[in-house]
Amino acid sequence: MVPAMERLPGLRERLERMEYFALRGPPETGKTTALMAAAEQLTAEGRFAALHVSCLDGRQRHGTTEDAHRAVLGAIREISLVRLPAPLRPPAGELPGEEGLFLGHLSAWAAACPRPVVLFLDDADALDPGALASLLAQLRAGGARRPSGFPRSIVLCGRRDVLAPERRRGDPSSPLAAPLRMGNFTFEQVRALYQQHTRETGQIFTAEAIAAAFELTSGQPRLVNLLARDIVEGMGVPATAAISAQHVFEAKDRLVRQLGELDGWAIEPGVRRVLQAVLAGSAAASALRRGDLARARARGFTAPDPPLRIANPILRERLARAPGLGAQRRMTERPGRFLLPDGRLAFRRMLRAFAVFWRRHGAALVRESVRPEEAPLAVLRAFVARILEGWEEGSLAQVPRRGPTCHELTLCSTRPDGTTAVQRRLLDVRVWGEGQSDRARLGIRRLDRNLPRLGFSRGTLVILDVRGKIGERAPRFEDITTPRGYGVLLVHV
Repeated sequence: MVPAMERLPGLRERLERMEYFALRGPPETGKTTALMAAAEQLTAEGRFAALHVSCLDGRQRHGTTEDAHRAVLGAIREISLVRLPAPLRPPAGELPGEEGLFLGHLSAWAAACPRPVVLFLDDADALDPGALASLLAQLRAGGARRPSGFPRSIVLCGRRDVLAPERRRGDPSSPLAAPLRMGNFTFEQVRALYQQHTRETGQIFTAEAIAAAFELTSGQPRLVNLLARDIVEGMGVPATAAISAQHVFEAKDRLVRQLGELDGWAIEPGVRRVLQAVLAGSAAASALRRGDLARARARGFTAPDPPLRIANPILRERLARAPGLGAQRRMTERPGRFLLPDGRLAFRRMLRAFAVFWRRHGAALVRESVRPEEAPLAVLRAFVARILEGWEEGSLAQVPRRGPTCHELTLCSTRPDGTTAVQRRLLDVRVWGEGQSDRARLGIRRLDRNLPRLGFSRGTLVILDVRGKIGERAPRFEDITTPRGYGVLLVHV
């Protein structure tokens, strides 16, 4: 593991300046790992009471802003019992919330703690917009009480810079500072990581292997680690054998076939526009939207420095064969066809259009895919993403902790009277391959459990049937009822 302070350059200086700031970086660059290690190190050094906590517990679907804040504050208290010695922990007991739960609780903690408090709030963008806005307002108000009456420094981490709107307010007295960006590993850090493996096991990475790994990954932490893990565990290279550049290139080929989750991110509208331009060789940063470029960079798809290019050879090879991008190149549907008079999405009409598209193009898209078993879901997500471009905000995303088949479609639209309408649909999407049991039965059982838990009265079960020749069966649409009485639209294509 690379030392936390190497991965977070300038952190100590920012703490000295009592800054509140966001930590940014593409997914799985080690932000959480580095923050956890930094909190432990800072506390052990004896100057700060530093704590890392996730805001995921505050992700509320049916609760209030206060419920979300209480959940995060509860997580702070629980984590402190494990990570901090008793004198440094937040005081026990309920505090009045007239001035804001965070403001009251964090003020009491800072006043009671014998050391300055440093708080790392991870997954901050998981909070609902109202809960996040209230949290930021309370942090801004508490900044004037530092360091004895409020945490000295607070770092918010997530997939996006949640402090950007606050910084744009231009308040000169605000404690909010520019974000800290976590970059890729340097060549020296990759070499040090692989040499740690050598010290622990005796197995050598040759100089050529380390150079090849850095060239293929450009130091992206997740890819650096996945390459090494696949060589050692997946390929089963004997511990007595040195790991060569040939092993690295073989692991690269295997890894390209395994990075299926990238296909879903790649068909997000803004990201897709950038990637299609880059892959076609027609990319000019001046011709692309600034927000689209930022999204592609935040996802780790494009390099952090000019010129505009795919971040590394592994991603370039995977994206060139992503079924979602291939599906969108074949699409002729336009979002306006699925717009209802009141601004909402014509959900069934969209699914029927997808059934036609799948019969016409599904076989070719599966055949072209690096991983055919992942292609059907990627094609569905790509199709829906293209349609949702007609709305202000929309997504089809996997529901956390509900299994890989459970997805939620969410979109916002403006009614004729100017008010905002939110549509939500729960979908269970299953691929039915050769030799598998009835996917519909499994999907109905899962929806029967998930619908009430997630606050839905109806759901949709999509069966992508890839048995035999794709597209030879006519699509089937049927309204059915689960054992507990919930309505389900069954779509079998």
